Amino acid sequence: MSEPSDSLWRPNVAAIIMDAAGQILLGATAKHLHFPQGGIKPGESGADAVLREIREEVGLSHCSIVAEYPGLRYPYRHKNKKSEYWLGQQQTYYLLRCPGVAPATDCSGSAEFTGTRWLPLAELSPELFVPFKRDAITRALRHYFPTGGAYSPLLCTTRRYLYTGEAPESADTTPLFGGGKTEAAYHLTRLPSCRIGKKSQLLVSLIGMEGAGLKKSLRHIAHTLDPLTTHYHTDPRRYAGLPDTLLPLPGELSILALPANAPETARLDHLEARLAARGGRALRIGLHLSRDKQQKRLADKGNAPAQPWLSARRELLQALAAAPQAYLIPADHGWYRDYLLTLLLREALEQPGA
Repeated sequence: MSEPSDSLWRPNVAAIIMDAAGQILLGATAKHLHFPQGGIKPGESGADAVLREIREEVGLSHCSIVAEYPGLRYPYRHKNKKSEYWLGQQQTYYLLRCPGVAPATDCSGSAEFTGTRWLPLAELSPELFVPFKRDAITRALRHYFPTGGAYSPLLCTTRRYLYTGEAPESADTTPLFGGGKTEAAYHLTRLPSCRIGKKSQLLVSLIGMEGAGLKKSLRHIAHTLDPLTTHYHTDPRRYAGLPDTLLPLPGELSILALPANAPETARLDHLEARLAARGGRALRIGLHLSRDKQQKRLADKGNAPAQPWLSARRELLQALAAAPQAYLIPADHGWYRDYLLTLLLREALEQPGA
C-alpha cells in the first residue's frame, strides 16, 4: 500500500531551542509541555516560519538556526477541525541556538501557551508530551542528541584543543559534536565567507600525520574563506627551504600544509620570526590520527605507513610544542576535523588585529 501524498499533510515547523547552558525550552499548557510549533504560511520558507513562531509564541527574537530535520509526521485526532483538510502535520524540526542562560520569555501573544519552562536535556521524556506527538518528538530528539548528551555547537569550545605541551591522554577521538555529520555540514555551509583585516597578516601552518587528510581538509573548508585574500601552499616542491614568498602580505591569510615528518616543519620558527618582524601573526594547527584509523585509511589505499605511528605522533607534537600558539585536533572523523579547523580559522581571523 502506497504512502499518502505529501499534499495530504499540513506543512509545519517545530523549534527545539537550546540556551547557552544546554537547557531546552518548552511551552506549557494546562496539562502538557510542547515545543513551539506552527504552520507555514503561503510564500513563507520553513526557516522564516519557525523564527516567526518563536517570536509569537515565546517572545524570543535572537535565536539562530543551527540545523533542520524534515519529514516527521503525526496524524490529527478526529476532533481537530484541520482533519477535514489534512491527515495530520508533516513537520520539520529545527534546532536553534539562543544566547544567554534561560533568557526571559513572553507568552502574552501566544494562543497556545500559558508559560514556559527551561529543562535540562536529561529531564526530557516522552511522557511530558501529548501521546499523539510522542513518536515524532522522540525521533527528533534521538536525531539531534543520539547519546543523550548536549549538542556541541553550543557547548563545545575550541579551547579544548589548545596544545599545552602534553600528549593526548588517549587516542580516543570521539567527537563532541552530538548532532553528527549532517548537522555539521548544515552548520558550515551556511557560514558567510570570512575575511582578514586589511592590514593584518596571518600565517597558519597546518601540520598533519600521514593519512590525516591535509589537502582534503583544505578543499572542504575553502568555501568559508575569502578566495581573494587566502593563499594555499600545498606542494612541498615549491616551498622547500621556506622562502619568504610563503609569507602573507598585509590583508592576506596564508595556509601552509606540512606533513609532520617534512624537513620544513622543524624550521617553521625561522619563517614565523620573519613574519613577526613584519608585524604578522602565526598559528600552528596539528591534525592527530589514531593508530587504528591511520592503518585503516592507508590499507584502504593499498599503502603502508611511511614511519611508525609513535614516531609520527612524536614529530607532530614536537612541531606544535615549538609554537607560541598551537592547537591539536582529532582527524579520525573527517567532517569533525573540518568543523574544528573552520572554527579555529574563523576565531583567528576575528581576533583584534586580524
